[in-house]
Amino acid sequence: MTEHDRLPAGLAIVPVDLIQPCPIQPRVNVSVEFVDKLSTSIKAGRHQPLLEVEPAPGHRGKYQIVFGEQRWRAAKAAGLLEILVRIHPHLGYLERLEKQYEENRLRADLDLVEEAHCILLDKTIRDIAVAEQLLRDSLVPFQPLDEKRILHREEFAEHLDGLRKLLIKAADGKPIDLVLMKLGSALGRYPGGDAA
Repeated sequence: MTEHDRLPAGLAIVPVDLIQPCPIQPRVNVSVEFVDKLSTSIKAGRHQPLLEVEPAPGHRGKYQIVFGEQRWRAAKAAGLLEILVRIHPHLGYLERLEKQYEENRLRADLDLVEEAHCILLDKTIRDIAVAEQLLRDSLVPFQPLDEKRILHREEFAEHLDGLRKLLIKAADGKPIDLVLMKLGSALGRYPGGDAA
């Protein structure tokens, strides 16, 4: 029986080169000092890193880090060829962001800019979900966020702006105040649909 055969369900040993970082990870400032210390610990055999990954969108057989990027960098620096991972099913953008945010807050607080970006991204993804539901309800065709491969944070705002334009176009001929009231109600800005 090999080490691979003894692993609990959901865990796997994966080549480090088949893993890539998540392009929209909330933490953008990697601690070089932490990575160096962790790499030294891994080389000495005192630390066995575990990463949380999901299948990489658009890259069959590869994985994207949900959290553990600094551990992944340390493992690469230590010369590991394989690493222990917990494989999640493909996560939606909001679910992944929530997991990443929680993990980062447990390990070390995000800096103020990272925290602000994370809050804004959370709101943008939630607004996208509302806009997409309004478009579905109006039978307007659009490309859902889950079908897009987002590589940069700005692309969320661009997607939301495209949905906004579709909503305005769909409202053509209807009083725009009614459409905005419906959108505001869906976003929780006008309780019960009453204009504030």
